[in-house]
Amino acid sequence: MTLNSGQLAKVLKQDAAKELGRKIKAGTAVPDYEVKAKITKAIDAAFPDEGRATEAHIQQVAEKIDDILKVQKQEEETKVDTGKVVKDAWDEVKGRDAKMAQAVRMVITGTARGRSAPGTTGIKHIHVGGNAKLNLLFKDDLVLGIVNGHLDNKMPPTVRSEAESVAGRTRQTTVDIQVIGNEVKKA
Repeated sequence: MTLNSGQLAKVLKQDAAKELGRKIKAGTAVPDYEVKAKITKAIDAAFPDEGRATEAHIQQVAEKIDDILKVQKQEEETKVDTGKVVKDAWDEVKGRDAKMAQAVRMVITGTARGRSAPGTTGIKHIHVGGNAKLNLLFKDDLVLGIVNGHLDNKMPPTVRSEAESVAGRTRQTTVDIQVIGNEVKKA
């Protein structure tokens, strides 16, 4: 007997199932034993003391997670976001790099909150791929460029100089760009 759609939805709402989905979506290799353990935990959390974590149910949930992620990936790959990058930053952000594409997409769609960039006024930065030493500077929805080095009040003079230089690009000519899937290219 399989889980009906309501029961399946209840399992997928459990933290263990969500965590598994996030890992797989991020491209993290998840060993089979961990997949089985997370799904078992999600089923048991959804239906405590009912013993529903059978091999058939585990397989059904795994297939559903896979189907959901395939649909999300197709939507992400076909989604096109357009924006602007300053001319000197074009070579820094162009190309096929999932982490860079995500950071640029966040800036041009206005979803990057960012933090102020020390030594600059009105300029914010976000970490590319969570790397605190690779920062994308921006003003509003305009991509200004990359600074290699951790931005804080104790940063070395070379990093401070690089941040000031990139922040100074606000009046430069811009290039129209598109972010499609994991690629940043000219529009």
